[in-house]
Amino acid sequence: MIANQAIDEVISLAQSEIGYHEKASNSNLDDKTGNSGGANWTKYAALLDSSPDFYNGKKNGYAWCDIFVDYLFVKCFGFDVGREMLCQPKYSAGAGCLYSAQYYKDAGRFHKNAPMRGDQIFFSYSPGEYSHTGIVEEVNGDTVTTIEGNTSDSVGRRSYNIGSGVIAGYGTPRWNLVEDFVVVENGNIINSSEWSKDENTATAVLPLADEHKWIPMNLSYAPDDWYKDCETLQSLLNCHNWDSGEVDGYFGAITQAAVNKALQYYGLEVTGKCTMALWKKLLAAAKRIQCEIDLNAWQDGGEEPEPAPTVDHSLKLRTIDRNCEYLAEFAPEFQVLNGVLLCRNYGYDNIWDAVEQFQKDNGLGADRVVGNMTWSKLLER
Repeated sequence: MIANQAIDEVISLAQSEIGYHEKASNSNLDDKTGNSGGANWTKYAALLDSSPDFYNGKKNGYAWCDIFVDYLFVKCFGFDVGREMLCQPKYSAGAGCLYSAQYYKDAGRFHKNAPMRGDQIFFSYSPGEYSHTGIVEEVNGDTVTTIEGNTSDSVGRRSYNIGSGVIAGYGTPRWNLVEDFVVVENGNIINSSEWSKDENTATAVLPLADEHKWIPMNLSYAPDDWYKDCETLQSLLNCHNWDSGEVDGYFGAITQAAVNKALQYYGLEVTGKCTMALWKKLLAAAKRIQCEIDLNAWQDGGEEPEPAPTVDHSLKLRTIDRNCEYLAEFAPEFQVLNGVLLCRNYGYDNIWDAVEQFQKDNGLGADRVVGNMTWSKLLER
């Protein structure tokens, strides 16, 4: 199964539930319209309540918009996988919109722009609250169409302008959990029967922190920890003047457009995906910077560096410190710095605290200045 097939399955089930009305009591729960009432009894909560560890208590008889979304995933993929796709733990509070949104945030899968089919949409009608939710059925231009539970006591289809003030954001489920994985170790595919052996068609990410682990992905539906690598990707694209927008770890339409520009520049097939071939091109630029910095160190008495590879679209990283922080001209350096620090698990609230700790951990002078030697260590793979 691939992500699009999983999304189709969830949305098809949601469409089949349109017209279901909540019940007046715990009776006729499976009948779409029988025993209609306003007491919040549904077959959706009944299924989830049948698992002793899905929620933190029984939920039938309570507001059920989020319960409906959870039901879709459990019905399609089972309790364990469905829960993990929704980023929820066992005994979760995910029947409530506020908690459900927070689980996505904690997993780095909550975003406020560029909704995608299959996203869970959250609504807020007063500051600081998440009051309602549903599943994104379709995105067409400036219109997002949803299927929602507990809308006028029923399951129904609704449409909104993407810029609507009541839309608080979106959570992207972990579609990768039901995808076939492609893993490359030391450059060799080790567990895929379908890969064509063409690196231009194998979608993958190579984290800077681990060159032997390729994480499989369709960039629209990324693995759980991929947002850190997406930040690095966005930073590299921005430094090459392919505008990927804000470095937020979310692969939306702007980042996809930047990827397409990079693919076109390097003469690769323009697919909207970051392929292994494109990553190799982007990382070659990072390697070139490392070699250039090593050359400076060698001239000061260090070891002789490897020859710098030839790249078409050069990446230049200048020395930065706190004095550069508010100067727009140094934005590219800060984007790369932030992305690589996050990829190396230095996710501090204060970037200079992260720089200082990285320097200490790597035997560098902890001066909070990102110069040649710090850049060299950051870009080592």
